[in-house]
Amino acid sequence: EKKEEEKKKDGEEEEGEENTKEEGDEAGDDAEETEKADVEDAEEEKKSKKKKKQKKYKTIKVMKEQKKVHKEVLKVSTYYTSRAAPYSESTMNESVEKLVELAKQDKIRKELEEAKNQLESKVYSIKNYVSENEEELDAVSTAEQREELVSLASATEDWLYDDGYDAGKEQFVAKLAELNAPAEAMFFRLAELTARPAAVKKCKEKVEKMRALMTKWETTMEQITEEERGDVFEKIEKVEKWLEEKLEAQAKLEKWDDVAFKSSEVPAQTKGLEQLVLRLSKKPKPKPVKNETDANATTTEGGGEGEGAEDLDDEKEGDKEKVEGE
Repeated sequence: EKKEEEKKKDGEEEEGEENTKEEGDEAGDDAEETEKADVEDAEEEKKSKKKKKQKKYKTIKVMKEQKKVHKEVLKVSTYYTSRAAPYSESTMNESVEKLVELAKQDKIRKELEEAKNQLESKVYSIKNYVSENEEELDAVSTAEQREELVSLASATEDWLYDDGYDAGKEQFVAKLAELNAPAEAMFFRLAELTARPAAVKKCKEKVEKMRALMTKWETTMEQITEEERGDVFEKIEKVEKWLEEKLEAQAKLEKWDDVAFKSSEVPAQTKGLEQLVLRLSKKPKPKPVKNETDANATTTEGGGEGEGAEDLDDEKEGDKEKVEGE
């Protein structure tokens, strides 16, 4: 009985193993079939996409519609229904000439008003300036000169509202020039009273810097020859001599006399000097001539001369900056 039971158990186990094998085989077959289906679906999608991309377009030629233009000359006769007759060519030319003449008269009237306003404003400005700056003007004019200037301005004002009421542009311009001559001379002397000494001071400072720079270049700028420095010193002397002569001439004048020289003339005296110094500052240093013994010495000693040349170049750059700054 035990043996029979064991045989039954073995038979059942074998049947279970066979069933599991069959189920595994069936699952594997199903997986293969699904994989094949997925691959086929992907291929079909690719083919459909390619078909969409590879669409062919047909070109159809369309003939443009040709339009024919028909021209016909029409004859038009003009007629007028209003009472106002149209301008003839002679009437039109006459009207244009009148408009040009009116524009010309307007221009003359505007210029006349401008000349009159300029003269009137000049009269008031001179009176106010003299009364407000009488102490300052005393240094460049006498009391009689100031009184004469104010009297001239008052007489011009009276003329404006009397005889000059119907005057022309030329008369206003002449009166303005007559009033401007003594006034501008007096006011210019007052302005030069401070501007001229400032220009002279600046010129002297500049000349002294040039002289000190030439002295320094004797040791720091070996490429500048003694003759070139002599040219600079010569120009410096000319500038100083010009200044001395002009200052002496100015000192001899009375306070109401015209100035011996203007402040605007001073900077022009050093222009050529500045250009010469600037040109010399850019002069390159000559290359040193080396022989065989010097070359051997420089290689063994480590090039001591090169350091000295660099220092010299640095000093030269500093001198250039000074000149350009001036």
